[in-house]
Amino acid sequence: MSNKKEKIVVAAIDFGTTYSGYAFSFKHDYETDPTKVSANHVWNSGSLLSLKQPTCVLCKPDGQFDSFGYDAEDRYIALAEENNHGKWYFFRRFKMVLHEKQAGIDGSLLTIALEPETASMYCQLLSSDKLSSMGKFDDKKYMVIDLGASGGAWGGTKVDEEFNQMIIKIIGAPTFKKFCDQHKAGHMELLREFEIKKRKVRTDKNEKITLTVPLALNDTYEKICNETIKDAIEQTPYKGKIVWIKDKIRLDAELFRNLFQNCISNITKHLADLLEKPGVKETSTLLMVGGFSECQLMQEAIRTSFPKAKVVIPKEAGLAVLNGAVIFGHTPQIITSRIAKYTYGINISPPFDPARYPQDKKVSVGGYDRCKDVFKKYIEVGESVKTHEGRTGKHVTIKSNQKEMLLKVYASPDKNPMFVTEPNCEMLGKVVVKLPDTAENMRVDVKMMFGETELMVEAEEETMKSKFVAYFDFL
Repeated sequence: MSNKKEKIVVAAIDFGTTYSGYAFSFKHDYETDPTKVSANHVWNSGSLLSLKQPTCVLCKPDGQFDSFGYDAEDRYIALAEENNHGKWYFFRRFKMVLHEKQAGIDGSLLTIALEPETASMYCQLLSSDKLSSMGKFDDKKYMVIDLGASGGAWGGTKVDEEFNQMIIKIIGAPTFKKFCDQHKAGHMELLREFEIKKRKVRTDKNEKITLTVPLALNDTYEKICNETIKDAIEQTPYKGKIVWIKDKIRLDAELFRNLFQNCISNITKHLADLLEKPGVKETSTLLMVGGFSECQLMQEAIRTSFPKAKVVIPKEAGLAVLNGAVIFGHTPQIITSRIAKYTYGINISPPFDPARYPQDKKVSVGGYDRCKDVFKKYIEVGESVKTHEGRTGKHVTIKSNQKEMLLKVYASPDKNPMFVTEPNCEMLGKVVVKLPDTAENMRVDVKMMFGETELMVEAEEETMKSKFVAYFDFL
């Protein structure tokens, strides 16, 4: 940890499902003004300007890396236009999971940051002129609404799906699939065009929305169906709401806004449910961060759904997480405790108690009846746990001459899971404890605690005092 604190610069990388970016600051700048963070330059892809790049990678036919982001998209479009893309590998909208070896970064220099925490840290340091609320953001209790560009299960990518479904209802799924498969460049252009219009949508404008679409989409439909798209629209619920002529689609403003409605409704309903829970019910300030928080429709929906709440939105809300991650890198110790998102425990095999355990869990080990797959709880969901505060327990070998003890670490959203085989339980990983050669039962002391953004499990064999440690991300 000490070498992390001694570095003169901190850089943060945000690998998102849809977009990725980076930011950094030097130690002397942080000490003068913690919010003085340098982000990546604005990337330009035609008429689309962005502070982040799309999370997409293009690999050569031999599997070697070629390009990332807009460069990857542009290169792939060029290859597709020449019909030379067949043997190349293009990946988009994937979530890159950072790991020490995968990232190529020394583990002692790498920290995984939790997005809501970093966004909160950044916004607390902003002056009132950089926030869309009255006065300085100094509330003691507030909810962070982290809506990334993808927005998770209900965000920006769901709006894209609604748009695709609208097209499919007009031209049919087979036609749309054929267009996407045979006209890669055109499909990419369609996605970019919709992204541009999606960012400009407003609640106070009723002019029709015009999108430029590839002619190949129109041509593909007419070749397959032997009718015009105009005729097809007449047979759909979009009659009178969409005009599609060659490479132009004109949509009623209300129809375009409706593409956002499902994901917005799901988000506001989820927030309403959260605000009814104990410990959250009295929250009166909502902090909106993430790229989808910049959408005016989303902002208006939050303000309308929660009229008594103070809604705080930082300027460039899409960069709040990234800038906050840089601040967190300078002072990770600022987070002193966390509420456990899950119940954490270890798989054990205690003596079988027929009054407590079902018969199908009974196993015989070394001549004794034991119960397999029992969840031994160390940390409970909803519990406040101080950083680096250990929860301890003891485990004993169940066989003579046991050479090692395998500690499997599990997480569950339930408060009191009984068995690790329950549907909600997930194995995070394991700790293998090497044991001395002896016929006696060996005792292993286990300590489980939260680090900066990791769950640490430490096991110590009592005889030789050998320690075995494993770290698990709890993101």
